[in-house]
Amino acid sequence: MCAYNAIDGAPACANTMLLRDHLREAWHFDGYVVSDCGAVADVGMGHHYAADMPHAAAVSLKAGTDIECVYGAGRPFTAWRCGTPATCDRSRPRQGLRRLFRARFDLGMFDPPESYAYGRIPLTENNSPEHRTLALQAARESMVLLKNKDVLYR
Repeated sequence: MCAYNAIDGAPACANTMLLRDHLREAWHFDGYVVSDCGAVADVGMGHHYAADMPHAAAVSLKAGTDIECVYGAGRPFTAWRCGTPATCDRSRPRQGLRRLFRARFDLGMFDPPESYAYGRIPLTENNSPEHRTLALQAARESMVLLKNKDVLYR
C-alpha cells in the first residue's frame, strides 16, 4: 500500500523509486499495489505534484500504483481517471488488473467456498471472543516503547 507521505519530493503513490526501483525491481514484488484511501487525490491536491486528478492518477499509475482506494472502496484505474492517451498508457490499468485478479485467483476467490481453507471459515468466527483475546495478546506482546533521548527529535 502506498501512503500519503512523500519521499525525496515525490508522493509515495507516485514515487517510481519506491514502487518500481525498490518494490518491483530490487525486491521482485509481483503483487498489486493499492493506494491508501485518498492518497492518489493527495498527489495533486495535497502535494501539488500533479495539475489535476487525471494527471495525479496517471503519474501514480505510471509509478506503479495499481488500484486506487477511494475512501473505503478499492477500484482499478479506469480510462477516465487516467485522462487522455497522452496522459496515460492504457496498458498499465490492464497490468494492474492482471495483478489484482491473479492474487484473487491464488486466494481461491472464484472457486466454490468449500474448496479452499478460508472459504470454509464461518462468518461467526469474525470478531469472536477467542480471536479478540488473541488479538489483544498479540498487541500487548508486540508493543515497543521508546525513550526519546535525542532520537526522535533533535
